[in-house]
Parts: sequence; C-alpha cells; structure tokens
Amino acid sequence: MLSQTRPRRYRQMLNWLVMQCKSGAWWWFFLPLSAIAAERPDIAVLVNLHTQTELSKPQGKFARASIDKLKRFMEASTLSYEIVFLPWPRAMDMLASDDSSLIFELLRTPQREDQYHWILPLYDSGEMQLIARSDSPFIEQTKAQWLGSDHQVACTRASAQCSALRRFGFTEKHISIITSSSPTILEQMLMQNRVDFIPGFMPVVHENLASLGFAKEVVKGVAVIDNSVDYLAAPKHLKGSLLKRLLETPQEGLPSLNMACESEVCR
Repeated sequence: MLSQTRPRRYRQMLNWLVMQCKSGAWWWFFLPLSAIAAERPDIAVLVNLHTQTELSKPQGKFARASIDKLKRFMEASTLSYEIVFLPWPRAMDMLASDDSSLIFELLRTPQREDQYHWILPLYDSGEMQLIARSDSPFIEQTKAQWLGSDHQVACTRASAQCSALRRFGFTEKHISIITSSSPTILEQMLMQNRVDFIPGFMPVVHENLASLGFAKEVVKGVAVIDNSVDYLAAPKHLKGSLLKRLLETPQEGLPSLNMACESEVCR
C-alpha cells in the first residue's frame, strides 16, 4: 500500500509534467514517472509569456537585465531550477497548485502582502497609470465623473492591474477582465475604442503601441493607480527547505533595476 507521501509526490510530478507540456516541452510526455522524478529540478520559476517575447527584441534590454538578475540569484542559491514561460493567468493557476514553483515579476501590493513570501525585489516598475487615448473627452473629467459613469476599463485576469483598478474605485460593471495571452491586447482595445481606459506602465504601453504602429503621443496618463515594486515571489505552501535556502541566499551585488532608466542596468 502506498504511503501518504508517495501519492502526493506523484501528483507533484504529474503537475510538473502538465506544466512542461503547456509550455511546449512535449518530449517529457514520453518519459516514465521515475525518469521525470530524476530529471525534475528543485524549483520552476514561472514567467509571463510576454517576457519571453521581449527577450528577443532589440529594445528588450530591460527584460534581459531582469532575467539575468533572476539567474544570478538562483545560481547563488545553488538550487537547480528551470524557467518556464506561460501566459500569466496559467502561471498563477500553476503556482497555486505546486509547492516547488516561484513566480517572476509579481507586484508587491498591500492586498498581496500576506499571500506570498517575497523573495527578491526585481525592479521598480515606476507608476502604474490609468491611461486614455489622447483625443478622449474623458481626459478633462474628474475621478468622481469616471467612477460615476459607465466608462469601461480592461485588465488581464489574475493581474495586479485588476486589483489596482478596484482599489482606485472602479466596480465590476466598469471592468472588463481579459483572458487573451496577447501582450498588446489592452492597447489594441484602447485604440479600437472598445474601452475608455487601460492600466499600465508607460514604458511598456509605449513599446506595445510602437509594435502596433502607433506613436506614443496617442495616449496619455490621467491618474496614478499604483507604485508597487515587482518581486520574485513564492506561494505560502512552498516547501520549507526551498524557502529556507532562498531566504538565506545573499542579494548583495545584484543590480538595482528601474524601468524608467534608459540604460540596461540602473544602480
């Protein structure tokens, strides 16, 4: 008869196998569970699929710098690890069901403070803004007018942007929650007049607009809705031995990154 720990161990291996398949690593499907157990690293770091896209772009210097900072920290921990790129909602779902996964680029908001272990500050994203089209008549309105009307705003499911919009005062009737994995879906909706506002960080929004063929002047920030910092974070159910090793890993010498800086690494 199997012990209570062995079924749990196999469930964890199966969860990891599903994660590999969803990220495109189908060859793991043909391995026996014993081989999977031998090959699985200590930790999987779940990263937004959008970041993978940024890594290959000439203007993706900041994404490359943040991933480099992650690698340097993980190597210093001496834990074996792998980076798995997934659409953000799927990454958050996976994090909730696995005790050996971390999440990369999670905004440390007041609402999330007690829900995660905050392992490593990655970079300062600057101000998250409420953004409208520059030709929008709503730019001259007040916050009370925005919240008291039927204006629509969009955000990606399971993102900090949705929480920030609610804290700002928008209710569910105002918020369209999007499940698309396209990194430019919010900008597309704004430029197509499908929504009146989107939340975002201006450097990212400008880059997404450029990829769609728009100049950065077509949008304008109308309010600051958050100024939290992005972290490498762990779920509360992370294995204790892994958490201990991560918290003991020195962070001295790692670069301080700021999205507003022009250089690849800002100290």
